[in-house]
Amino acid sequence: QEKARVLSEKQRAILERRLEVEREEILTEQAVEQTRIQKDAAVIDESKAREAAEVRRQLAREAEERDREIALVAKAQESALKVLYTIRF
Repeated sequence: QEKARVLSEKQRAILERRLEVEREEILTEQAVEQTRIQKDAAVIDESKAREAAEVRRQLAREAEERDREIALVAKAQESALKVLYTIRF
């Protein structure tokens, strides 16, 4: 009977240890998953920031081009007015 009790205690200790190891593995897996999620979120944030910067650069290029075109049109109008003024007087 003593042997059975000792054997039962050993089995219980082994089962408790297995349970503890499984809990530790679950916690490790959760930590790894949380780290992966944080990394993915950081990659997404960086991607959004790059995309926003590219949009700002594109808008700036378009504004510069539009300003150049406006200046050229204004200069052409000014030249045309000078020609008309010269012709009239």
